[in-house]
Amino acid sequence: MRRYVALALVFLAAALASLPGPSRAGTPVLDDITVPVTWTAAGSPYWVETNVTVHPGRTLTIEPGVEVLFEANTSLRVLGRLVAAGSGTDHVRFRANATVSPTGFWKGLLIEAEGSRLENVTIEDADVGLALQNATLDTKSIGISHVNTALSVVNATFFGKLTAISGTEHLGLLAEGSSVSLTETRFSDNRRGITAIGSNLTLSDASFSGSIIEEFNFTATTATFVDVTWEQRLLAEGPWNLTESHHLTITIRDAFGWPIPLATVTVTGNGTPSQSFTTDVDGLVGPLELLQSRRNATGTARFDPVTIEATRGTSNHTTAVNLTANLAVTVVLAGDFFAPIAVAPDLTLAGTDRVVPLDARNSTDNDITFLSTGNFTWNFGDGRKSVTLFGALASYAWETPGVYTVRLSVRDQANNSDFTLFPVTVIDRTRPAVRIETHPEVLIGVTTSLAANATDNDDAFPTGASYTWTISGPSTATLNGPLVNYTYPKPGTYTVRLNVTDAAGNWNETTRTIHASARATTDLTLAAILLSAAALVSGAWFGGTDRGWAALLNLLFLPLYSRVRDEKVLDQFTRGQIFGYVRVHPGDSFTDLKRNLQLENGVLAYHLSILEKENLLRSRTKGTRRLYYPIEAVPIEDGGLHQLQQRMLEVLQAKPGQTVRELSDTLGVSRQLAIYHLRVLTSRGMARLSRDGLKIKCYADSRTASPPAPQEPGPGGS
Repeated sequence: MRRYVALALVFLAAALASLPGPSRAGTPVLDDITVPVTWTAAGSPYWVETNVTVHPGRTLTIEPGVEVLFEANTSLRVLGRLVAAGSGTDHVRFRANATVSPTGFWKGLLIEAEGSRLENVTIEDADVGLALQNATLDTKSIGISHVNTALSVVNATFFGKLTAISGTEHLGLLAEGSSVSLTETRFSDNRRGITAIGSNLTLSDASFSGSIIEEFNFTATTATFVDVTWEQRLLAEGPWNLTESHHLTITIRDAFGWPIPLATVTVTGNGTPSQSFTTDVDGLVGPLELLQSRRNATGTARFDPVTIEATRGTSNHTTAVNLTANLAVTVVLAGDFFAPIAVAPDLTLAGTDRVVPLDARNSTDNDITFLSTGNFTWNFGDGRKSVTLFGALASYAWETPGVYTVRLSVRDQANNSDFTLFPVTVIDRTRPAVRIETHPEVLIGVTTSLAANATDNDDAFPTGASYTWTISGPSTATLNGPLVNYTYPKPGTYTVRLNVTDAAGNWNETTRTIHASARATTDLTLAAILLSAAALVSGAWFGGTDRGWAALLNLLFLPLYSRVRDEKVLDQFTRGQIFGYVRVHPGDSFTDLKRNLQLENGVLAYHLSILEKENLLRSRTKGTRRLYYPIEAVPIEDGGLHQLQQRMLEVLQAKPGQTVRELSDTLGVSRQLAIYHLRVLTSRGMARLSRDGLKIKCYADSRTASPPAPQEPGPGGS
């Protein structure tokens, strides 16, 4: 019975053995690479179950993300080309086909021909992770760990960048008869670091940590270290040389932490010549590669500390440092080497007589206290005056329209300064000041002049201005122009309204009440009329000049007109009209008066003569023209002043320091008119303006004597 049971078990085992085993994902690799082959991510992982050789002239390409799993004691030998190029996120990975495997589980990669390329590759669990013999290989971003020896280079040339070697049981790198250059390489937690025999070794930006025995073992080897961090554990035999350098970067800053450009930096090492440099715009010099030491079998020569001397202007500072890998040093110079930067406010448009805020707080400086400790100066030179304000915050009001260039100057505590200019367009928003000049008592049927006395803050005024007269009462009319004539047809009380609109559309108006009465009769003899006609003919023959007309008409008409009426001088309407016009328009000629008042030659000559005899007007001759002035006025060319200017000086001498508004109220004129005449007085040095906060105060100049007295006419009335 037992015999049959045993036989049954044998058959069952045989049957079970004949069943197919469970399938595994991936691609088995059982043969050499004899044709170009690509191992793809879709076919990953690749199971290497035997030793595989890439034959000469053939290329094995491995895509990013592929995993290659090796059975025990297997290897990949490259006699052709191996191109394993992973990506930053998907490396190509070579490791043991085991969940838990000892180091040396598989033999490793062996490259014995030119032309291979490894990038973003990880090698684990091998005996020798990567062996290079009789070939040249350039790698980038290779990580080798959990192996016996990470990298073996024999009679070959190896370039490695971003190489990481860690956790080796025996050795990180073995170089025999080779040239090895490693950049940005990290060796950590290896039993030994690098053993080099009869080789040339160059390390740049490399670090060694956690080596159990030694970091370097040199035999007949020449090594160059640049920015290498290691624990100075070195074994060496035979003729060997080690030169060690470090990069030094120097930053020069001021007391506020700002980098200083154009500073002079002198670097002096122990036993090496001095080198001088100039800092760039970021205050930097370097990185400079400086020799730290030379070592060989006979001893060690060291060249640190290094002395750094920084100079800018009169500031100087010296310091000494010991070189280490990629050393960065900051040297601080006392002093402030930077001018502030003036930044204009966001202001491009303003209105006349409107106070606008000015903000310079966007200005910058290396001194963080600049806004509270710096000096801010605003200058508003507008051709008439120069006003200066101080402070990061200010305010100003322009009086006249135009485009102005404002200068903002800034200065820090170290007396460094800057300025900026910015244009401001000032729009006219001020109404003109308006008065009506005429006689309040008129005769019906007699032409009367209406004169507009208007001033404005715009220098171009009255260009572009409009004048509209509206007469209402027993009769109505609308007239246009600064000087108009009107004949009142009916007796009664009239209201004359004047509207003046400047070029910017600002308007103002005023009214006057006029009383019109019946006209008195005038008894002119026939002889006077005939003589008048004769005068017109003679006048043409006499020359037609102002001076000729005035002399001739005085000769012919005065005896006739003197018999017309014997009233008080200013009670005669036409005479009062002439007198009022000359007060408003001093310096007008005979022709100007005749044209603007629409008077006949004889009438005008007669009344002018009476006014001069009564010492109310005076005249002078200028070339061919006869000019008329109020008796109290001195012509401008004689240094005279306008009547209002004389009154201004009298008021300011009696009560100095009045504001423009107070002065205009005292004189009973508009603020704009007062400003106009003040500008004339200041330009002639007879008055001055002073800003007190936001107010402008007015003073009569202390050196100004009393206003010039009217001069008596010389011979001929001139």
